[in-house]
Amino acid sequence: MEEIAKGIIAEIQLTVVEEKQMAELIDTFVDVFLVPQGFPPNRVGDHAIPLIPGTSPINVRPCRCGRCQKNEIECLVDEMLNGGIIRPITNPYSSPVLLIKKKDGCRRFSMDYRAINKAIILDKFPILLIEELHGASPSSFPTLSIKLDRDNYLLWRTTILSALEAFDMDRYVNADITAPPQYIQVASTNNESPELTQTIVNPKYTTWKKTDRLVLLWIKSLTTNKILGNITRATFAQEAWETLEKIFYSQSRAKIMQIRWTLQTSTKGALSILEYVEKKRQLADTLAAIQNPIPEDDLVNCILYGLDADYRAFHIAITTRRDPITVDELLGMLLQEEEKIEQSKSLPISANVAHRNSQMTKPQQPQFSDFRSGFKQGRRSYNSSGNSHYNSHSGNTSQAAINGSRSHSNRPKDICQICNKNGHTAL
Repeated sequence: MEEIAKGIIAEIQLTVVEEKQMAELIDTFVDVFLVPQGFPPNRVGDHAIPLIPGTSPINVRPCRCGRCQKNEIECLVDEMLNGGIIRPITNPYSSPVLLIKKKDGCRRFSMDYRAINKAIILDKFPILLIEELHGASPSSFPTLSIKLDRDNYLLWRTTILSALEAFDMDRYVNADITAPPQYIQVASTNNESPELTQTIVNPKYTTWKKTDRLVLLWIKSLTTNKILGNITRATFAQEAWETLEKIFYSQSRAKIMQIRWTLQTSTKGALSILEYVEKKRQLADTLAAIQNPIPEDDLVNCILYGLDADYRAFHIAITTRRDPITVDELLGMLLQEEEKIEQSKSLPISANVAHRNSQMTKPQQPQFSDFRSGFKQGRRSYNSSGNSHYNSHSGNTSQAAINGSRSHSNRPKDICQICNKNGHTAL
């Protein structure tokens, strides 16, 4: 170990204090600088080379080389056999060995696996690429226009959850699912004590941590500056998600209760049936969007109880009905009922107008009355043609009496426009 430390320190110019610190550092991580001995440690998955089914054994003859290179290859093979890095095999597969010259003049022992690589099954990993995991604005997530503020938490939450579920990443904000352990125990590589174990970093945790940071970055990018300050210290996506839930929990419950109260108490008023039902539907859709849907029967009841007195008979007929009714069916029946109510309201007015018009266009019948007591008879005379005529001696007074009597006798009586009875009218 001292030789390794001296060789490293000799290559760089260090002070006495720095040399001492470097020696302590190398001594702490001595296993990193040791020459490999034995097989590498056991990993989560065993290494394998899957070949295409039906492939015959690949056996490539050795490359031609000089005697000195051959002796070098034999020395390197013996060294690796003694160190436990390789072991003898008897299978029919073989690949040629190449010696690659390095910068320091020694030779590198390399295997030529090009023939085997042509016959293997390529591995495919359906996970995010490293470039996407480290990207500041990854293209793997959809671009959403909604950003969290103080008024739209319920809608924002459902939108984010839908996007995370689409990419199978909702587990990173779910409190019931924990992260994999950061370290795992594997068997030791020491051939002398195979029962010992060593601690290594869990590769599953490394992958989980990168994806969790990506989800956290995406959540922060979809919040406004006023809300972002509450989650800047969050180091995990689940921590940021729980912080936002605590902030908006009481507000979201109050919002749900307010929407339910409005849905139950709002009335038709001056709205048309189409506008009234659409208003109720929008409130129900808002509850469904924030994961608090109401059954369709309850929505039908809310629509019926908000109708005015003109729809009382219709309300009773629907509530006493045995078969359930949907909102679409109720809307169609309400539109028909609205049309009938409008027609019934306009019927008396049209009947009265028609009666008055008939009185105005009806020809006046001659009225004959005895007016002896009301005026004096005029003098009758004959003209040259033999026609007779009266000359009134009473003047305007007698004529006014006649007109008054005629107008009194010609005045129409009060007749109802609906039941055709005397003494009253519909309006």
